Amino acid sequence: MRKRLKTIEKKTGTEVFADIFKVCMLVLMIAYALSLLIPIYWMVANSFKGYIEYYETPTYTLPKNVLKGIKENYTFIFDKLKITRVVPGKGRRVFTVWEMLKNSVLLSVFSPLFSNLMFMICGYVLAKYNFPGKDLIYSVGIVVMILPLFGSSASTMVFRKATGSYDNMFLMIVTGVSCAFSGINFLMFYSAFKGIPWTYAEAVFLDGGGHFTVFVKIMLPMIFPTFGVLSLLGFLGAWNNYELFLVWLPSYANLAFGVYMMQNDLRIELGVTTPQILAAFVIVSIPTAGLYFSIQKFFISSFKVGGLKG
Repeated sequence: MRKRLKTIEKKTGTEVFADIFKVCMLVLMIAYALSLLIPIYWMVANSFKGYIEYYETPTYTLPKNVLKGIKENYTFIFDKLKITRVVPGKGRRVFTVWEMLKNSVLLSVFSPLFSNLMFMICGYVLAKYNFPGKDLIYSVGIVVMILPLFGSSASTMVFRKATGSYDNMFLMIVTGVSCAFSGINFLMFYSAFKGIPWTYAEAVFLDGGGHFTVFVKIMLPMIFPTFGVLSLLGFLGAWNNYELFLVWLPSYANLAFGVYMMQNDLRIELGVTTPQILAAFVIVSIPTAGLYFSIQKFFISSFKVGGLKG
């Protein structure tokens, strides 16, 4: 105890101020983290409340009858939530929760994979090879990224209808966000490949390998963590994307679009209550939350590139 007191006495004013600053920052960060959990707690707690209990009790209290809340809210979502879409020339299409779940999985899994595959190939070629027009292609790509997205929506609609990719799930997955310069992902891959020494490729060439071998067996394993993280972020974005089905896929529906319709157009038609809407939010958020928490340690630990042997 005396040694600790002597150590504290020896601290200068700057060191004491630094310790106080660290404690204050720690308290602020803890308060900020807790503030992010409050809306989640409110959503989950009220999703298990019945209609009467939700309006009679304070909204931040725990539910009194969880089984009743499950029966009124979660059972309603799986049994009665259906989306009907009317498309000119195609008639009416009714989507159940399971059909919307299937569309969400298809879009969220395959669209980021196709997109990031094209990002990765373009980034690799521009980062590692010299050819005429390389700088021009890179500059055009940067300009396209800077241009406002919504300014080209009208021309994009005309182009998709002319090519048949409008209201086509397969073509939308392949070409929806697969433009090589349509996002920051291209620059992420470009920078990642720039940081990998070309010495690895020269070693493969000495052993008789070719450019394809370099890309598949050397570059891909090193870039896989980046590819995985960007694909995960793409999955999260595509899973919650209802605007794509609202504008570009009028004959289809995913879970996010179903919740959007449930919260707006179907609220009066089906007699949807606020706890039922919150239950739908919980259901939609479970896959993304579970995926993130299950693989976050893998991605964090894999963000590194090995060194060269001398």
